Amino acid sequence: MTLSWDRFGRPIAFAIVLSLSGGLFVRAQKQDQLPVVTSENYTVAHLPFLWPTNLLQAKKITKRQVLALVNGNAQASAIERGENPGNIRNDVESYTFANFDNGPLYLVATSDWGSTWLQYFEVIRCEKHRCHQITIHSDPSIDLDKQLLDLDKDGRHQILVEVCVCVRSARQGAYLPYIYEIAGNKAIDSSRKYPEFYRPWLSPIQPGIPSNVNSQEMVDEDYAESLFERDDVERRVFGERTAGLSNALNWEKSKYISIVELALETFERIDNSEADAGLKRLALSESTYIRKWAQEALARKTLKSVH
Repeated sequence: MTLSWDRFGRPIAFAIVLSLSGGLFVRAQKQDQLPVVTSENYTVAHLPFLWPTNLLQAKKITKRQVLALVNGNAQASAIERGENPGNIRNDVESYTFANFDNGPLYLVATSDWGSTWLQYFEVIRCEKHRCHQITIHSDPSIDLDKQLLDLDKDGRHQILVEVCVCVRSARQGAYLPYIYEIAGNKAIDSSRKYPEFYRPWLSPIQPGIPSNVNSQEMVDEDYAESLFERDDVERRVFGERTAGLSNALNWEKSKYISIVELALETFERIDNSEADAGLKRLALSESTYIRKWAQEALARKTLKSVH
């Protein structure tokens, strides 16, 4: 995927999103789209530091040097695409160097592209003057201490990426967890390789109790989000292809649009006739928003089956 950059060094696609409602952004993150945003190669005229060959050397590299690399890479990428790089100023929240494969170390930096909500892992490896960069979206706040893993205890790392379910345009909620491995300058969703890591997501979930702070609607939404998260893990990691179908059949009858959205998304992610029938019912919804989204989902499923 190739992106254009605005004058702040942010991808134009995401700069536009900032002017839209949170709900539209959240919807764009769903539909079984993996969190990888970009993967690019480009040539830089000057590296702000010698690329480390071991972790001892890596510890001597400063945040200022890392920031210079990230911004320099953004400029080089724009120039290589024949675009004006503008005044690129990304921020780097945290960084480290890590082993992912048998090759040289990767730099893992967290950036925000001008928004505390739109946060990313920048995974960079440079050899001489040629750099490769993978940008992966993860909902905030990114914590390298918790999200840079070594699940096999062999010194090779994985990245835990979290995509918020976030109904009602909220910026917090349940999260869909992905485990990424980096190998040969490629990001690979390796969630299914680590089922034991995901077992805590399968724990029973109890609904909350309404209070002066949390209305019945909020309690129902939180409960549905948590179930949606667990259903996603059961399907994607443990291969339970129809997990969540019974929940979706209940959610489609909800009086809350946000919960009907979760039904719609579940129907789209499950490949069977009962899920298709659920989408067809929602395609006749009185809500223009739900009706249009369901029609689009049916079209995507049809296109997917053709290919």
